[in-house]
Amino acid sequence: MTARILIVGGYGVVGRYLAEQLAGFPVTVAGRSLDKAQRFAQTLEHVQARYLDVQDRASLHKALADVQLVVSCAPMDEPTLLRAAIARGCDYLDISERTAFLERACVMYEDALEAGVTAVIGMGLMPDIVNVMARAAVERLGGAERHDVRISMDGKGRWIDNVFIERFWRSLKYEEVYLYAYSDLNEARAGLERYICYYNGARRHSRLGKNTPEAVYRESMGNPALPGLLIPAGALTPRPCS
Repeated sequence: MTARILIVGGYGVVGRYLAEQLAGFPVTVAGRSLDKAQRFAQTLEHVQARYLDVQDRASLHKALADVQLVVSCAPMDEPTLLRAAIARGCDYLDISERTAFLERACVMYEDALEAGVTAVIGMGLMPDIVNVMARAAVERLGGAERHDVRISMDGKGRWIDNVFIERFWRSLKYEEVYLYAYSDLNEARAGLERYICYYNGARRHSRLGKNTPEAVYRESMGNPALPGLLIPAGALTPRPCS
């Protein structure tokens, strides 16, 4: 029996992309909606679909029966899936961005080591590799035509600079993108513009003393009277989720 790659949350945006990139390999997409998994699996070769609910022990162990690698694209706070993967001897890759999960998963290092399982976690939290790791990879692969290194997103090169960026994108995804099913690019652009205007010009942040980012910026520039953002009326109007 050929060992398979199990992508949990495999019919979501990230899971679908991974499954498409792994076309030709024995891949299984799984999640709580078997119908969605089956409909997506039918669009690719060598892809199967399975029902999997991490809270359902029976479905969890059944889904891991012939799996060599588990890729988790589903947001979760408890390392139930990781624990099951270690028990079955399956390698594990986590692409979620939940810090609570990361903290709970780290204490399972000894368990994974004893089981001979390789577990890479938190790839969605800081989805990059450091320059030292990149160089080691190039040396192990026998060289490369080009080796590009990018530093912090704002160009200052400090790790703390990325914290704000990661928090903002997490808020954007969970408070806007994941809640509304955009029908086309124009609708997506309008939705993102509406949320960013709201985030900067109307939403008050506890870390900023209950002020908006715009107000703090204008104050830091020494001119609170600077013109503010033009906030679309719809930015403050609740919308039904899709």
